Amino acid sequence: MVPSDRPLTLKEAAEWLQIHWKTLQEMARHGELPAFKLRKSWRFRLSDLRAWVSSRVISPKPSRRKRKGRM
Repeated sequence: MVPSDRPLTLKEAAEWLQIHWKTLQEMARHGELPAFKLRKSWRFRLSDLRAWVSSRVISPKPSRRKRKGRM
């Protein structure tokens, strides 16, 4: 369990997101998710990542097709 009060390293954040650390690094470089640099290393706040993930959840839309019942 990662304490939420300290910034996560690139590898810790990648593990939490279940993605490869190089993918996360590219996403951070392109500003695709909340991150900041501490000297030369990327850092991530767990609270920011949780909010980012929540904002990207897509709710399924109900199907508008009518199914023909077969008996």
